[in-house]
Amino acid sequence: MSGREKECLLLAMGRAYEGDESAGLIAARELARDFLQSVDIVESAEPAGIHLLDIMEGYSRALLLDVITTGHEPFGTIHEYSADDVCHEVDPSPHYEGLCDVLSMARRFEIPFPAEVLVLAIEIDPEESGGDQLSPEIEMAMPTFISRAARILEMWRQTPSLKVTS
Repeated sequence: MSGREKECLLLAMGRAYEGDESAGLIAARELARDFLQSVDIVESAEPAGIHLLDIMEGYSRALLLDVITTGHEPFGTIHEYSADDVCHEVDPSPHYEGLCDVLSMARRFEIPFPAEVLVLAIEIDPEESGGDQLSPEIEMAMPTFISRAARILEMWRQTPSLKVTS
């Protein structure tokens, strides 16, 4: 497993102190209370790209927490995507825009990469994402966002993981 102590990665994407953009980070910090012993938790403000290879290499599973602006759903809607779903979405988030390229590169160069990648993202209004507090819609959706992530992590904790792909 490439020297990783834990099989699962929780990757929180977003920018701290930027209102709704920080929802993934806030959720990960809350989840750390229950899952820090079984999951590695990493925060990243970087958009997806080559740095994801280093972050995700060697894990069996990865859950990415992020925000999204589809323009098709009410603010606070929670979306769940597999890696394949993300690869077919049109510009779902600049944070994981390059995830498909990273997955393809990992396969091509036989880099041990999670066999299971899920993205949990909460719909935000980009006009409301500034400031140091969450908007009321996102604040109301946070318990559900955190609970859905917790269910995924708990399920992973209780079931054998898939092999790391390379």
